[in-house]
Amino acid sequence: MGLARTVVISRLEPAMLSALSPAGVDLDLDLTFLTQGRDPVSPATLLPQLALMARSSTRVFAYDVDGAGNVVVPGSALKDPMGYTLELYQRREAENPADPPVAIGLLAKGTLLLKGAAYGELSPLGPINIPVTVGPAGPVGPRGPQGFQGIQGEPGPANVLTVGGVTTGAPGSAAVAIITGVAPNQTISFVLPRGDVGAQGIQGIQGIQGGIGPMGPAGADSTVPGPVGPQGEPGEPNVLTVGTVTTGAPGSPAEVNITGASPDQTISFVIPEGETGDTGPQGIQGGVGPMGPPGADSTVPGPVGPMGPAGADSTVPGPQGPQGDPGLDAINLLSGTVDPAAGTGVVGDFYVNLTTGSLFGPKAATGTIWPVVKLTTYWS
Repeated sequence: MGLARTVVISRLEPAMLSALSPAGVDLDLDLTFLTQGRDPVSPATLLPQLALMARSSTRVFAYDVDGAGNVVVPGSALKDPMGYTLELYQRREAENPADPPVAIGLLAKGTLLLKGAAYGELSPLGPINIPVTVGPAGPVGPRGPQGFQGIQGEPGPANVLTVGGVTTGAPGSAAVAIITGVAPNQTISFVLPRGDVGAQGIQGIQGIQGGIGPMGPAGADSTVPGPVGPQGEPGEPNVLTVGTVTTGAPGSPAEVNITGASPDQTISFVIPEGETGDTGPQGIQGGVGPMGPPGADSTVPGPVGPMGPAGADSTVPGPQGPQGDPGLDAINLLSGTVDPAAGTGVVGDFYVNLTTGSLFGPKAATGTIWPVVKLTTYWS
């Protein structure tokens, strides 16, 4: 969790923002934004950015505040013993989306002390300022009546001044004393310049022999071969495994490839195919091979094959066929024990006299006499 700070946004003046951090350690700030009415304000609507300026330099470093109000200043940037100015700006999106946001107002300002070494508002180097647009001043109001003399207050408590950090400054720099806090509890911090280097003293007695130092960097390769080293230990036996055996094109060179590192290696071969030999004698007739896959449908009708055997009767009735053409009138075979009368039957009918065995017909027309065909010979 970072160092928590609250920033109250005011249109009249920027809020105070100060911090104390060890030199060389990341400064992690968690900022909470409030209106003057103490209503929370989302950092995403402000696009805040923290500007950091060292007192001994004119360079300014800027760090974006994320949507949760957190900003981290790397410890590598916090090394100036003179301290830093902190300024927090509100920005807006640029008209060109590819450009960075544009600063439009100063939200807060203050100082950053490193181990107690910093400066106050009245020090020689004050905070940096970025101009902002300010509206015209309003008219001066009428002077109010003078108030009554107030009663004398009680004596305040004695001020307690505590020594804060004491930091060593660069040789020749000015000494700085900073008082922070509000009476009766205040802290005084010092930046004291390092003294000049004194005259060289007399040589001391020789010290004891030091240990062997660390190995230096590798030198350049020698151009003179060194002596032959001793015989090394026997290595592990190599295991050579046959990999792939590939047939190459006729006439191509044979190849043998060994891959991997000892003691586990693989040998692969590429052996060219031999030239085609002379045609051999006719072989014996082979058996009937398996049926091949069906070919594509022919576009020429083949000959009609022989009729196959009749299949078994279907157990499922076939569909109703179309109605046939009207047939010829049926021929009726009539019979009786007497000869037919002229009005019996219709055209084409036959008539048998069951008593005499006579056959009449076919009848030529309605109402005519029947022709007679004698069948007595075949009837008995």
